[in-house]
Amino acid sequence: MKRKICFSFLIFITFTQSLKAQNQSDYERYSFKGDTLFSDGKYLSATKEYKNALIQLTDNQYIEKIETFYRIGHSFQRATDLDSASFYYLKGDSYYHEDLPKILKSKFHHNKASINYALGKTDSAMYHSIKALDIANKTDNLSYQSLTHSNLGDIFLKKEIFEKAEEYYNTSLKLAEKSKDELAKADVIQRIGQLKLKEKNYQEAINYMNKALSIYERNKNKLGILASKTYLSQAYYFSGNFELATQISFQLIPLMNEIEFSGNTKKLINNANEMIKLPSRDSLSKKALAKAKKLMEENIALTTVPEVNIDQKKAIIKFFEEEVKQIKDTSFITYKQPSLNKKLNEISKQKDSLYQAALKGQFKELEIKYRTQEKEKELAEQKIATQEQELLAQQESSKKWLFISLFLISSLLILSVIIYFYFRNKKQKITHQINILKAKQQEQDNLGRELHDRSSKDLEAVVIALNKSGNKQLADQVDIIKSEIRTLSHELSYVDFTESEFDEQIITLAACYDSHETSIELIGLNKIPWQQIESTLKHHLLLTIREAISNVYNHANATELIIEFQKNRDAIHLIISDNGNGFDLKEKLGQGLRNLRNRLKDIGGHLDIISSEEKGTILNIIVKP
Repeated sequence: MKRKICFSFLIFITFTQSLKAQNQSDYERYSFKGDTLFSDGKYLSATKEYKNALIQLTDNQYIEKIETFYRIGHSFQRATDLDSASFYYLKGDSYYHEDLPKILKSKFHHNKASINYALGKTDSAMYHSIKALDIANKTDNLSYQSLTHSNLGDIFLKKEIFEKAEEYYNTSLKLAEKSKDELAKADVIQRIGQLKLKEKNYQEAINYMNKALSIYERNKNKLGILASKTYLSQAYYFSGNFELATQISFQLIPLMNEIEFSGNTKKLINNANEMIKLPSRDSLSKKALAKAKKLMEENIALTTVPEVNIDQKKAIIKFFEEEVKQIKDTSFITYKQPSLNKKLNEISKQKDSLYQAALKGQFKELEIKYRTQEKEKELAEQKIATQEQELLAQQESSKKWLFISLFLISSLLILSVIIYFYFRNKKQKITHQINILKAKQQEQDNLGRELHDRSSKDLEAVVIALNKSGNKQLADQVDIIKSEIRTLSHELSYVDFTESEFDEQIITLAACYDSHETSIELIGLNKIPWQQIESTLKHHLLLTIREAISNVYNHANATELIIEFQKNRDAIHLIISDNGNGFDLKEKLGQGLRNLRNRLKDIGGHLDIISSEEKGTILNIIVKP
């Protein structure tokens, strides 16, 4: 008998393991098929295979689930279906926890950066890109490190900070070459070509695009070929080679037809195909022109980027999770139906005997309940009598304290009036100070706009005239002055905190100045409730930090800069320290530090400077919000 049981158990274990191995094999097969379709540009077909792979996974295979959800989201994003991409990214995020591999933690931030970038929210995209890059650098995946550097370069390119964009692209290219990943290398080369196109260096842009195109064609990567030829046609067009630009442009439509897009992008491609098919004969030219105009207007309307309602997507996820749970519960009941029926029969047999026992105990239970209620009633009457006696005693003692209470109340009223007028005067002073700051800021905004819109444009005209006259050296000097005036206009202009919060602005500012020569570390930034602080004060703090970083960057020759934020009761304490040259405090302060002191004085702040030659500088700033 024991041998039979052991034999049956071994058969069950073997069957379970073979079933699990079969599921794993099916998962890998569907995933491989999805990867193949993805690389071939069949993004919507790839999502179906990834979904089939997802079905093969068990509940405890959460890492594979996260990777598969992210693959589905990435496929939808390549197909330009941002709503579906956000939905599946969030599905993957729902399994997030601290024990995940670093590569998945980095992808968590990478996906958020990708969606925000696609929706035009560059500050939020930069915040998550920096997070993704920090985590990716702690892994040994060189291809993924290359990707995160490229994405940060894209954001700087979008912001037209070309020097920082090129720095991140060059680092990305080195990592891609080191990883020997040809597609990663082609991706970076193409992005450098986009940078050269933005800088109007068209010949270099053409060279980079041709290099990327040859790699993509060698690897038969359709999306890479399409993107490279698109930018290549633009470079030829702007360089004046209209014939080559037109020739390449006509190659794009067949390529687009081979790639699976969804929604608006698919409609745009169909409209383009319709315009190409329009007749050009004289008898039909007016009709063709009208239809072409209609198709063009429809394409312009379709290029509006949709907003993703994150709360709605979370609600949809919750709904589907509940539906899946109900399906699983139903499947469990169907599977266990025979044993459940047997259990129900046993319960039915015991039902009558339990009912009879309940009837026998009912009378005894009622008797105990009655006696308990009688006892509680007696205790309640005693309690009422005791409370009456206590009330009489309290009435006697309350007369003694009545006059004392009236005196205390009148004293408190007087004190309250004094406190009210004190805080009202204080509030009026603060309001007056804020109004002064806003007036000054308005003046700076006007000055910034004047410098940007008028002086900068005038200097640009001067540069063009000097270039035409052949005086390039003087034109370059004027161009430098124009750039400095534009930078000054940006510094004078008011910073808008509607799109991104103060802490994200600080992180972006630090990222812009962070380099191999000078590293910037932020401490305690997230420990202060910035949303509760007045926008005008945050604006002046941001400008103060920008001025301090600029002073260190231009004059201190420091390799390390630390910015620490502290909240002490009713004040914000800011400590900015560097390991640079330092200076003698007995000497006259420079213009930068005088600007800092005057700016802090305007908002009621205080600045202490600790510095000595060759020992660095510490700025202690205290501001009361």
